[in-house]
Amino acid sequence: MKKIKIVLLIIFIFVLSGCGEYTCPDGYTLNGKSCSKDINTDVLVKYECPENYELISGECQMTITADATASKYCDKGYEYSDGICILVDKKAAAAKTYCISGTLKDGLCYEVQYSTPKASGSFCPEGYSYYNDSQCYRYGSSVPTKTIYKNGYTTTGCDDGYELYLGSCRKKIIVSKEASYICTEGVLRNGQCVSERYISIARTDYSCEAGYNLIGATCLKTDVKDYKTKYTCTKGYTLKNNKCHKVLKAEKTEVKYCEDGIIPINEKCVGKVIIRAEKK
Repeated sequence: MKKIKIVLLIIFIFVLSGCGEYTCPDGYTLNGKSCSKDINTDVLVKYECPENYELISGECQMTITADATASKYCDKGYEYSDGICILVDKKAAAAKTYCISGTLKDGLCYEVQYSTPKASGSFCPEGYSYYNDSQCYRYGSSVPTKTIYKNGYTTTGCDDGYELYLGSCRKKIIVSKEASYICTEGVLRNGQCVSERYISIARTDYSCEAGYNLIGATCLKTDVKDYKTKYTCTKGYTLKNNKCHKVLKAEKTEVKYCEDGIIPINEKCVGKVIIRAEKK
């Protein structure tokens, strides 16, 4: 076994001789006019970065900054001309189609009538299979997660109520059949029979948002405003406050060290620290 060398670091602080009692900080032992403390701990670890880099969130980073490229542009619909943005906007007016009475459907107005459907048997919900005249079933499955201890070994199994089948846990889920209904008139919607009777063609009103003038079914607007400036960066840079920034990364260096000036050896900090004792 390789003999571990212990480095003894002694820091002598010379003081003038004097009278009185001496004391040491907690953890130190008084020896005449000095205090000593034995050190035997694991080395500490810190990380250092290359020059101009700083350690941020465990990484060595350096941010470089460049001027962004400025370009003039206009809002959507505007065109740039001689230092200003001009808009001649033409678009379809907003249409609101409605019925004075009845219900709107495909541009026509109908009177909606409701009636009670008639029962016509029962069926299984989607995903379920026939079980008996009144019930349906399906298998629910899960991954075996239960820990089982048997004969000194550990294995995984199924929770209570489940059975192991082809590497998975499955459980038979049984539900009642759902009733089936039919309508003698109309179609079945939300448990009711719905039928429709034509009344008339729907009416349509047109409108424009603020700043537009309505002409037939068209909205028109003209406007002039100042251009805007857009800043962009080359690939790899991020725009912030109209400047382009890029974060460079470098490998960090692991540095092992000890406190109190002790030199680390074999992943340990071993030594003795001596300081001046204080007079009471």
